[in-house]
Amino acid sequence: MAVVALNWELGADWGHIARFLPIALGLRERGHEPVLLLRDLSRAHALFATHGIECLQAPLWLRQVTGLPAEINLTETLFRFGFLEPEGLMSNIAAWRALWKRIGAQLLVCDHAPTALLAARGLGQPTVVIGNSFAVPPLAAPLPPYRWWMAHGSQDGQQGTAKLLPITTVGWPSPRAASKA
Repeated sequence: MAVVALNWELGADWGHIARFLPIALGLRERGHEPVLLLRDLSRAHALFATHGIECLQAPLWLRQVTGLPAEINLTETLFRFGFLEPEGLMSNIAAWRALWKRIGAQLLVCDHAPTALLAARGLGQPTVVIGNSFAVPPLAAPLPPYRWWMAHGSQDGQQGTAKLLPITTVGWPSPRAASKA
């Protein structure tokens, strides 16, 4: 029996946690123990308590980041959630890892959980990413703009990617380098 951590970090409302219910029930039917690490616990009890599924608070970036231009793509959205501040980001990474260790997670399932995905790098732990196309963007650099129909400068998005790259590779190999090893 494996402990499976279902992780949700960004976004709002029922969509993310409701997606976890059939996954958690299916895992339990197969003898595994699902544990949910959720951004917002306020509705979790109503959905999961009757099924006896444990729900815990996920690590979150709470400090408001100001002075940034309007977001062009997901990279720039991540700037608002700690990806421009290495110390704070590393604190959240450490918190994710500590939670997974505490519950004995053997598999990670991430729904719109970018810091959790970053925390999983280098652990050698199986990780599954689920979600819609907003939370699971294409593997491209720069990421496509949210408003694809509007004209953007050729540098838009690329500057954000350049700022993000050093943060996401601190302490771990880049995903492409790791896949070639």
